[in-house]
Amino acid sequence: MLQIQTIFGVEMVSSALKIFELLGTKMAVQSADNFHKLRKKGITIRKTADVIIASFCIEHHLPLLFSDKDFKSFVEHLGLRNAIYI
Repeated sequence: MLQIQTIFGVEMVSSALKIFELLGTKMAVQSADNFHKLRKKGITIRKTADVIIASFCIEHHLPLLFSDKDFKSFVEHLGLRNAIYI
């Protein structure tokens, strides 16, 4: 039987979902490093959240399904995998 729990008003099926800690010190440093790598190439990422999400996916070898053009720079220059091609 699936276990359902409510977190912040959202019901989650805990046995079916894997939960990750998105941002700790290590990921904050890696995100800043990735931001600076792209800036050195003349690329500015508009949203901090995009940098964090892309960096997390790169670090954990997870593909990302996206439509935001900022993520294309992570694919082209930092090895982010686009889930649309998997």
